Amino acid sequence: TACTPTLPCSVNGGNELVLSPLVTAPVPPATYNPATGTYTLSGAGVINTSSPYAFNLKYRELTGNFVFTARVVAQGGNADAARAGVVAMTSLSGTPAYAWTARYSSTGAIRAAINGNNKSNLSGFSSSTLPVWVRVERRGNAVYSAASSDGVSWSETTNLTVSTPSLFVGLALSSGSNSATVTADFDNVTVVGGQ
Repeated sequence: TACTPTLPCSVNGGNELVLSPLVTAPVPPATYNPATGTYTLSGAGVINTSSPYAFNLKYRELTGNFVFTARVVAQGGNADAARAGVVAMTSLSGTPAYAWTARYSSTGAIRAAINGNNKSNLSGFSSSTLPVWVRVERRGNAVYSAASSDGVSWSETTNLTVSTPSLFVGLALSSGSNSATVTADFDNVTVVGGQ
């Protein structure tokens, strides 16, 4: 299982969710390798403006200001809708607003995506090679997306304005197909701040 202090699991079986009923592929649960600090996440889904929630999420709830960071080490898929990264969501049901710092496997571009819409690439990340660092950060009511090639120097943009006291934050993955899964590996997953 992938229950860790950084991404703890609930009593009822873990904080992991396939967000869209459009996804028909069985999605295996995430795993965690304590020797390497690596989470392996599976995901399916064709995420786009008309189906913005077609992805898998391994998450935790955070209140207040926080920085959630991960390094994408490996990413499967090659479709434009195959994306891996980190996300912050206002809810886990209905049509929540979300900010996703997403790496597109087809091009390596890293974008600040809001609810499935393709925002512009983060500066300096029209393409990228793995591994890359991604993060979402809340400062007050603003949520920021950022990416880095080394975990030290970051390219950042404002992504979303929220009013909810807490957000659901975690690792996110789509495959580009509602009927097939891919996997991605994440390490250096950290949370600074938040409650």
